[in-house]
Amino acid sequence: MKIDPDCIRDILLAIEEKSDGFHDFCVSAVGAVTERDTPNEYTQKYNKDELIYHIIQCNENGFFTNMRKSILGVYKIRDLSPEGHKFLNNIRDSCNWNKVKKQLLTAGSFSLKTLIEIAQNIAVTALSANLIK
Repeated sequence: MKIDPDCIRDILLAIEEKSDGFHDFCVSAVGAVTERDTPNEYTQKYNKDELIYHIIQCNENGFFTNMRKSILGVYKIRDLSPEGHKFLNNIRDSCNWNKVKKQLLTAGSFSLKTLIEIAQNIAVTALSANLIK
């Protein structure tokens, strides 16, 4: 499966919205939505396979403080890690996000590491431009 940058961003926004250190953001790996799932405007546009794949990618890149999979196949995420918050803050602004996606297309290659680096560079550039004003 290819990494979808919009799905990554939407997952992080959804987890940030839900997480408070006590309640988990949950997605079931089974086809049907369960009572444990966290319905969210950000994640409803993706199927379960896409969500699970991108959740695993986010976890492997250190974006979550605690992710676990129950024996029933429910992925539970407690919160974003400092790295996850940092990355989300770099891509939160729609203008910056559109610049990031444009750079990804220009680069011609895509990995989550590339996405993180481009987002950081664009955020630093935007911050520098605002400081000069």
